[in-house]
Amino acid sequence: MYLLEEEKNKIIEFLVDKLKPKFIYLFGFFARGEGRENSDLDLAVYLDPPVSEYDLYLINSDLSFEVKRDVHLVDLRNVSTVFAAQIVSTREVLYCEDEILMANYEIRVLKMGQGDRSFVPEKEAPNNRLGVIGMPRTARKRAKSGIYHVMLRGINRQNIFEDDEDRRKLLKIIGHFKLVSNYELFSYCLMNNHFHLLIKENSESISMIIKRIAGSYVHWYNSKYERCGHLFQERFKSEAVDSSKYFLTVLRYIHQNPVKAGLSEDVGKFKWSSYGEYLGNVRLVDVDYALNMFSEDRRQAIRLYERFMNEENEDKCLDYEEKIRLSDEEVIKHIRRLTSNAANLQQLEKSERDKIIKELKSLDGVTVRQLARITGISKSVIGRI
Repeated sequence: MYLLEEEKNKIIEFLVDKLKPKFIYLFGFFARGEGRENSDLDLAVYLDPPVSEYDLYLINSDLSFEVKRDVHLVDLRNVSTVFAAQIVSTREVLYCEDEILMANYEIRVLKMGQGDRSFVPEKEAPNNRLGVIGMPRTARKRAKSGIYHVMLRGINRQNIFEDDEDRRKLLKIIGHFKLVSNYELFSYCLMNNHFHLLIKENSESISMIIKRIAGSYVHWYNSKYERCGHLFQERFKSEAVDSSKYFLTVLRYIHQNPVKAGLSEDVGKFKWSSYGEYLGNVRLVDVDYALNMFSEDRRQAIRLYERFMNEENEDKCLDYEEKIRLSDEEVIKHIRRLTSNAANLQQLEKSERDKIIKELKSLDGVTVRQLARITGISKSVIGRI
């Protein structure tokens, strides 16, 4: 199922003239009947600015349209079953006045089988009535305080920063949307394949905030490295932070993340966290909230903060249940330790190659997928070794 160029142009012209959007995203096709020539073809599009925050527009074959309100495109389980329809995902931007908007609407599509395309509010939707492929996503726990510990990880645990320019760009984006979205930022830490934020939502939801940050960075990253597609795992991880005690635990956990991962000897020497901002070099973080928990006297508060951040602990936060994974850079270091011909493992004698692969597979935190990506050797071969 596809759109001819002339059909695309008609749709764009129709929508721009009627609704004057700055951004048109073709979410997918809905078809009734068998085969395109016998189908009543509808298109599902997302517009900016929308009529309401999560509006989905169904554009009919005859270019009439209807608005389905209260449909959150990130979760399409809110569909009842009255008549058969098939969704075909396209994920195509049809029209965009401003490139920054490209970054703000990365829409996750759940695969479906037969189902109904008349959308209903979430509270009325039967659980998993469509038979969604894969496990249904649990609702994100809401924080009474509005404060969340957030983590975004690279897809397949790949690195999300290639150099310091990438890290500076992400911090610049975080600062930009801090003004746009009116959130408070208490902590950040940029690791190799993921980053942490301790953040408070105000006028905009945490989901929208993270969409803005992640989408903008991905757009810039893909443009810089001439790539396309996803950079982050589709759904960011978050936990509610609803007590002062746990707030300080998360703050320390984030700042100590590089030390526990072996990237730094102590929290003060790691360049890409907010630890130093609490000592006086404030650039991006709102430090008053945390420091006031230690003392109303600022000098005393900083001393107590510094002592607390450097205490040995067994803090267990958002991702503590996950097995620690080595970054690509760390795996490459292990390869270089095992062979002087690290760049050409595929050219080694089979016995020597297999010995190195076995050694790498024995390391904690290394996956077959990661080894395949780094070495160029197929997953099936690595799996058999």
